[in-house]
Amino acid sequence: MHLRRLDDLLLNLSLGDDRRRPGADGPAAGADRGHPRVRVQRARDARLLLDHPVVPRTFRNFVFLSVGVIDTSRFKGAAEIENLSENLRGQLANYVEFVKGHGYYGEARYRVGTDVIEVLHGMAPDVAADFPNVVFFAGQLVFPEENFFNKLLHNQTAFLAQKKLVFSGHPMIVMPIRVLE
Repeated sequence: MHLRRLDDLLLNLSLGDDRRRPGADGPAAGADRGHPRVRVQRARDARLLLDHPVVPRTFRNFVFLSVGVIDTSRFKGAAEIENLSENLRGQLANYVEFVKGHGYYGEARYRVGTDVIEVLHGMAPDVAADFPNVVFFAGQLVFPEENFFNKLLHNQTAFLAQKKLVFSGHPMIVMPIRVLE
């Protein structure tokens, strides 16, 4: 409940006019400019990424990646995949709109599969081919006090993805997202 409210609040915050950049309609030119790829799970990840003191000054292009996970034990057919895909498109459109609204280039890519890490690893070469200076980002929720449910619900996916991508030659940064209870 609190995290959904945080998502809603963060999508409506302004970064101020001094952070606006031209080029929201197309990728920023120049091979020396970084191109982050962002694996986001919620709007707060995008907001916190742009609010980071280094990211907006270093990166101008944002490509949001998402993986829709098919639960094979509850799979009900092709309609379920299409519903999942439609949901992903809608969520990612919000992220793209958010960064474009702040003057940055944004696009989204998604795939559906049974293993988040493997699907993401499969997406990385295509993204790196389009943007040679790619840097992948992910957010990891950090709680003041860990408990069984936090560990169960907010797993280590970001760190597993980081390990897989780094060892295949793609830099990835996991940014902590502090959750205040």
